[in-house]
Amino acid sequence: MSTPQTGFLGSAQVYRDKMFKLLGDQNPLEVLTRTAAVLADIVGKHAAPLLRARPFEGKWTPNEIISHLTDSEWVYGYRLRLILCERNPAIVGTNQESWVAGLRHNE
Repeated sequence: MSTPQTGFLGSAQVYRDKMFKLLGDQNPLEVLTRTAAVLADIVGKHAAPLLRARPFEGKWTPNEIISHLTDSEWVYGYRLRLILCERNPAIVGTNQESWVAGLRHNE
């Protein structure tokens, strides 16, 4: 068993490994093409109070998770434009907790 890396680069690798494990044998681009329809189905089948309910103290609600995915698409689109258009782009991170709270995703 390997020892987990520490620091930003180690954290990035741990995150990538986790995402690819969740994907299993699925093609990432195919999953992305289905995501909007899957989320629309979830929202259509559940009442707003359930989507706003916190499953556990300190955990995001379904609304907050869905909104986080929307935020991520915006961020990744911006980062892609930076990568395509600039020679040495600065890829800045975000504070997802601040975005969820500041944008009031659960309201």
